[in-house]
Amino acid sequence: MKRAIHIVSMLFLIPLAHAKWEIVGGTEDMGRVYTLESDGSRLYAGARYGAYISDDDGHTWRLTDAREDIVSFAISADAVYAAGPDYGVTRSDDHGETWNTKNNGLHKANAETVKTGESHIPRLHQILVTRSGAVIAVGDLDGTFISYDRGETWHNPSNDWFWKPIHKIHGLPEVGLKVAGAISSMTEFNGYWWAGYSSFDVYRSPDNGESWELAHYDQLHGHVRDWAVLDDQLYLAGYNGVGRWNEAEQRWDDFNRELPPRHSRWVRNLTVYDGRLFVSLDGRGVYMYGTHFNEWIRAGLDKLTITSLVSHKSYLYAVARLPDGGRQIGIYRGSMVSVLPYRKLRTTWSAVKRQ
Repeated sequence: MKRAIHIVSMLFLIPLAHAKWEIVGGTEDMGRVYTLESDGSRLYAGARYGAYISDDDGHTWRLTDAREDIVSFAISADAVYAAGPDYGVTRSDDHGETWNTKNNGLHKANAETVKTGESHIPRLHQILVTRSGAVIAVGDLDGTFISYDRGETWHNPSNDWFWKPIHKIHGLPEVGLKVAGAISSMTEFNGYWWAGYSSFDVYRSPDNGESWELAHYDQLHGHVRDWAVLDDQLYLAGYNGVGRWNEAEQRWDDFNRELPPRHSRWVRNLTVYDGRLFVSLDGRGVYMYGTHFNEWIRAGLDKLTITSLVSHKSYLYAVARLPDGGRQIGIYRGSMVSVLPYRKLRTTWSAVKRQ
């Protein structure tokens, strides 16, 4: 009888085990880091002075020949794409070792540029590669662009992508709205292209942009900043929190229990790590969704603003800044081993790089 009690006790203590953490070294010449990405074996960092790569889980970084601001990466089977606000798009065919600018047809047009005949690179803030091989560069009010030849040439679909007239607003006639010039972010999921629109709507296309349908009017979550997929369900992050798409009811479920109040809930990033969903909030660090409690749990880096969050191998990586636009503190690496009972979470972070 004593042996049986002893075994049960040991099984109960397993989730309470502590993790071993190590401080990881870094470099001092990376500058401000805007984004992190992983291809499963290599880490990429987009920074103020260009693209960096790491082959040893962030211990050391190498500056590549992409030397302009990089704010977004997209990784496909045969290429890595990077985008920036002034650099346009650059592509690497050797896993980030060398880069080649791909801006043919990538230019914004406004009243001044039309008058002078000048072209200017749009201020891009996201790039993604679809399953069909199309590459999409999102520039919000500067336009969204699409390439079907790996970035060799670009097309502005503003005249092709229209939202279908769905409802009347304040008694006005139904009208179709041009979309490609006002997309905040895009993703691909379950056979659809999904687009967050600057008016807080979300639309999706079942036919690679040929037609679009409203995926619920979503002022609840605001301007869409990021997306993630966990257990075959789509999540979005916005200025007001996290939503989960409910296909049966054609709406976004409010997914914000235990997150801070809405006025201070600006969610920047979503990522999936170890089968769990993680988010970062302006000035409030990282939260993890605890399936045992069906609510969000603090996961460290409290009171910091995380500008990028990515899962790589057995760690989470986060770029941390002081709140309210403060200085960058560094890139952090963290790992969660177990979720403790009674809403407790054992979390430790180690600095990879400090400014």
